Amino acid sequence: MRINLARIVLFTFILNAQFLCAQNDNFDIGKLKNEDKQLLSEYWINFKNAVNTKDKVALSSLIKFPLICDYCQGVGSKQLNVKILKNQFEKKYFEIFLDPKLIKRINNTQDIFSILIETCDATGKKCILNFGYGSIEPSKISEGRQHFFSLEKIKNKYYITSAWTI
Repeated sequence: MRINLARIVLFTFILNAQFLCAQNDNFDIGKLKNEDKQLLSEYWINFKNAVNTKDKVALSSLIKFPLICDYCQGVGSKQLNVKILKNQFEKKYFEIFLDPKLIKRINNTQDIFSILIETCDATGKKCILNFGYGSIEPSKISEGRQHFFSLEKIKNKYYITSAWTI
């Protein structure tokens, strides 16, 4: 039990340290090639449409499986990250995209570039684009919670590759 707790604490520290230290709050759209700007704009339109119509098949076409999710554990699960396969996503896990707060966030966001955050590894060579929303507002009893989705370009198309929370 002690080892598992230590692993959880270490994993959380590493994840948050990378995010906090490598985050670029002022995403520079100028760094993107025109092709990437176009691909991301199209992605955002398709993503908004799939979420708003609750289209599981369209949503799954925008995700690279297995989707790694750190907040998709089942009740009583001790696994830190869940690898969600396409069939599991379409049966149950698509619901992570139906959070009313996420829907409000995407519908109040004209283009994806205004909410993108870039995180890079320690070398600065591997960078990932992320967008997120506040799923639980901060309060006197809670620091709140934010869910994020990581976007990666794979074979000239952007996909969500992970879902994570801080």
